[in-house]
Amino acid sequence: MPDRPPRSLSPPWRAAALIGSLFLAVAPARAGKIASVFSEFRQNAATEIQGYPAIYRWDPKEAPDTPAEGPIEDQSNGMFLDIGIQSEGWLSKEEVIKFDFYYLPTTSNSGMKGYIGSLGDHRRTLPYFGFRELYFKQFSKSMEITIGKAPISMASSTLYTPADMVHVFGSGDPVEIQKFGVWQYSIDLFVKDDALKFAILPFNESPKLPGRQSRWLGGSGDPEFTQLPDTVSSGGLSERFYPTRPRYTGYLMKYSAIRESGDYLFSIYTGVSPYPAIARATADTALFKIPIRSMILTAGRSWTKGAWEYHMEGAYQNSYESRDQDFVRFVYGLTVRESKLANRIGLEEIRPTFEYGGEAILRGQTNSDMAATSKYARPFRNTLFSRIELVLDSTFKIVINDIYNFTENDKFFSFGVESAPNDNLTLSADFHYFEGPAQTYFGRWDRNDRFQFRFSYKL
Repeated sequence: MPDRPPRSLSPPWRAAALIGSLFLAVAPARAGKIASVFSEFRQNAATEIQGYPAIYRWDPKEAPDTPAEGPIEDQSNGMFLDIGIQSEGWLSKEEVIKFDFYYLPTTSNSGMKGYIGSLGDHRRTLPYFGFRELYFKQFSKSMEITIGKAPISMASSTLYTPADMVHVFGSGDPVEIQKFGVWQYSIDLFVKDDALKFAILPFNESPKLPGRQSRWLGGSGDPEFTQLPDTVSSGGLSERFYPTRPRYTGYLMKYSAIRESGDYLFSIYTGVSPYPAIARATADTALFKIPIRSMILTAGRSWTKGAWEYHMEGAYQNSYESRDQDFVRFVYGLTVRESKLANRIGLEEIRPTFEYGGEAILRGQTNSDMAATSKYARPFRNTLFSRIELVLDSTFKIVINDIYNFTENDKFFSFGVESAPNDNLTLSADFHYFEGPAQTYFGRWDRNDRFQFRFSYKL
């Protein structure tokens, strides 16, 4: 069984370790330029402030059971800010250090906790501040080398992307997801319109989830699972993690190509799956949640014909030691940019997007140490996604979203307006509606219908 993670450093040392480890990797031959890099950080800094005030529909008479940690938050309104600072400093014409720092003050008492995460951070709550990205990149005509916490894009689809399996996300609110870079040593090779990436991923980090008192926890008591085995206590699942050791290192190879027939993407990854399963040490011990080491193959394609854009992608997961099901997750869809009809009714453009996401199970879970599969931690197994944008002009649009899970009969619907009066300011207002049985992905949030207002201002 994997070990529990070692005790992490205190926040100030944690921040120093993150920044120091990056500079130690790239600075020995460039010590004289470090001061100028910090000067460029200051000059190139771009700050964006985003705010998310919300008003909830919440009936205290329907309040859920109280967990051991205290009552579920039940305020009728809430807000959090996302203050992001992005910058870069050049060591030379071919070498740059980039970062994306965030600070997330909030009125929620359980959505976030703590500070900058350590390498291989397994804390489950989203830190109030930290780095979404922090990496060094070296360029040449046919190659890039990346060291640090950098993004890895695996998506070909628009609304739902099952192939995007190598990432770390976090949120105290499942509608507003924070996406983080992945700690890596990687090299990208370029030949005309082809690109090949090799990446070593030494640290597996846990996604950041709503806290035990969050209104987004869900009735199962675990934010990742919509249902749990009956033998799990009301206090929820304990967890175990893979430590940072060479045998648990992740490896990724990704190939992408641009052709007249479309854009293509293929990848092979071995490491920790984003979908955990439930295990037991022996037949008589309590159950615990554990990440699953797997091999994952992905493929995607997108292409355009006139005003129609088509896309499809899929991911196959083979779970090592049969600790989970083997399955294929897929999506296919299209986007249309319609202007003729739109102009007749006073709009600039109508942009509908429709996608279907599904799943096929190829082999069952047979390992006797396991108690339950990741099935109820894998959303969108038989789901229709739709999004319609009604564009009035370059500064104003109406956006309608709908997600419907056919098997579980639950749904999410939103209706909103968005205005961008200038390049620095964006304003929007949305209504979010959740519906479905209690033990379903959206049904567990059916008391969290809300009006949400957003603003984004770039300094």
